[in-house]
Amino acid sequence: MGSKTHFQKKHLIDLGLQVSMRHSTSFCSHYLEGRGPQILTIMDITGVHDISVVWCRCADAESHAEQLLACGFFPATVSKPRTAFTFWTLKFFQMLNHVARTTPWDFTGTIRRLSDNIDPTAISVCDSFLIIWKRKRI
Repeated sequence: MGSKTHFQKKHLIDLGLQVSMRHSTSFCSHYLEGRGPQILTIMDITGVHDISVVWCRCADAESHAEQLLACGFFPATVSKPRTAFTFWTLKFFQMLNHVARTTPWDFTGTIRRLSDNIDPTAISVCDSFLIIWKRKRI
């Protein structure tokens, strides 16, 4: 968002973004039966973003991890995911790793600096990324 003199950084949550899982055009009519929207940390090649996710809570709904996979996100954990990665980010890192020998630490450090160059240590996705990268390679 901008002011008259400069742009100001705004988070997607602050702008009111809510991502609906499973229901492509609307929110699940049962989502208020749970805890309501949940904050999820997403790592993309553009940076690390916190988004508000509305899970499907229908009787035949898949698990949260399966809902994330269906929407193009790879969850860091299978049960109660709080962090996820876009498939494009994983593919991008795979290419950098094979071609340029980029390490997971360097990659996540770069993504953290894209998100917050003043205090990149405030963003903690490195551990989650290493866990899923090791899991993927097995």
